[in-house]
Amino acid sequence: KQPVSAYITNANTIALNADSKKKSSMTATTILYLAHSNQVIFNNPHINITTAQGIKWIITAEKALSNKQGTSITLIHNVRLHQPPQNKHPDTTIKTEKLFYDKKKNIAYNHALTHVHQPGIFASGQGITVDFNTNTIKIRSKSRGAYVPQKISHSKQNQTK
Repeated sequence: KQPVSAYITNANTIALNADSKKKSSMTATTILYLAHSNQVIFNNPHINITTAQGIKWIITAEKALSNKQGTSITLIHNVRLHQPPQNKHPDTTIKTEKLFYDKKKNIAYNHALTHVHQPGIFASGQGITVDFNTNTIKIRSKSRGAYVPQKISHSKQNQTK
């Protein structure tokens, strides 16, 4: 076990893009810095990402590990990516146990079992890549899925006639 070199509670960090607009923010209940291994540990991280197209994503987990520069973050235990419904993009939730977030490339990926939920759609597979630049989700292998059409209420059907 390594000694803790620095300890921060209730941390909130904000990253800006070239136009000084908020690109991402991250909160954590505690941040531990281990100088010996140049590693940073985040407890209960909550990352907000806004893509160049203005699409918002939220990433949460029980724990995250990063190098001191914060260029690559490994999120572990109950990892959840959520894209609230917005601008022709459906509500999307991705769940897994481990996820790598590359801040420079602006992608998240893993090789673990992952589940993707959208209205009426459930998919799972081994490994995933989420590209925040293009807003695409790709299941890498062993994908399985189901589509359940949303029921339209009778009042909506009558309105369309």
